[in-house]
Amino acid sequence: MESPLANRLNYYSDFFELFGDFDTYLRFFLLDDLVTADRASVRSFLDGEAVTSFPAPAFVVTPSEYTAYRVNSMRFVQARNDRIRRLRLSSRPSSSAQTH
Repeated sequence: MESPLANRLNYYSDFFELFGDFDTYLRFFLLDDLVTADRASVRSFLDGEAVTSFPAPAFVVTPSEYTAYRVNSMRFVQARNDRIRRLRLSSRPSSSAQTH
């Protein structure tokens, strides 16, 4: 399947070449939770499943879709923030740290 972003990705190919491959790009920006375990597919924020097509419209339509999108996007942000804390890339203390 040709990516609908192929033209833009090709336009910025010199930037993406810095990483060598998609997996390195994902790891560098700590985006691991956006892909499936085998790293073969990107996960949808609507249902968490692998994206297999790019149907129109490319946005949520119903309130329940918006709720699912919001919950899944917040889960991603939390997982990424947890990864940053585990890697000690943030000077901000974790929410579980006690202050005196």
